[in-house]
Amino acid sequence: MANKTGKYFKYAIGEIILVVIGILIALQINNWNENQKNHKKLTRYLYGTLGNFKSDLEGVTYYIDNLTDENKKRKLFINHSDYNVFTLDSLEQSITIWKKGIGIFNMDNDFKQIENAGIEYGIYEDVINDILEHYIWAVSNVLSAEKVFNESVDKDNNYMRNQQNNYEFNFGEGLNSYQTESEAKESIIELLKSPILRNILKMDYERNEYYISDLIVMQTRLKEMIPKLENALEINSIQIPVEN
Repeated sequence: MANKTGKYFKYAIGEIILVVIGILIALQINNWNENQKNHKKLTRYLYGTLGNFKSDLEGVTYYIDNLTDENKKRKLFINHSDYNVFTLDSLEQSITIWKKGIGIFNMDNDFKQIENAGIEYGIYEDVINDILEHYIWAVSNVLSAEKVFNESVDKDNNYMRNQQNNYEFNFGEGLNSYQTESEAKESIIELLKSPILRNILKMDYERNEYYISDLIVMQTRLKEMIPKLENALEINSIQIPVEN
């Protein structure tokens, strides 16, 4: 009996060990499957972020070129010695102040999904932290500068549209003006001789220069981030094929 009891006891212990091993293996497989699923999800989101980065780079490059060209024209206009050679439409266009920014620098939805997923970044941790740092910089620098600039532009436009009483703007076709074309041209030239308007144009030039410098930094950061992200996706996607 003692011998049989010992055998049963050993058998029971063996069964328990096998059950525990089975549970551990099942948990390991489940964890592996979950990690694979999270990896695929992160990879898919990061491909979306990569596309957004490339789109941002195109937008930033276009905007740098656009603002640089605008400032060249603004400088030539400010320094021009005789505004009589311009048409009335050209003069009005030349004193128009435009808002900055085209809304491309907000944190993209793909990356927001990564943050909101609540999953471990795993092998993507380094590159995801770099992306997060990039967006924090973009929000605190480019977006904040854009907000300040646009508030200043609103103030300048308010003066030209509502406070100065020298020149009547042509807001659209079919709207009559009490000023004849020659009177309007004389009035806008007189306005261009005033320190207030010239200072507005010079401040807009300076705003553009500051904004261009921020965008150049943004452009440089994107050029560094894109190949880094491409490399991380290329290396890590070898393990788990993901549709691009």
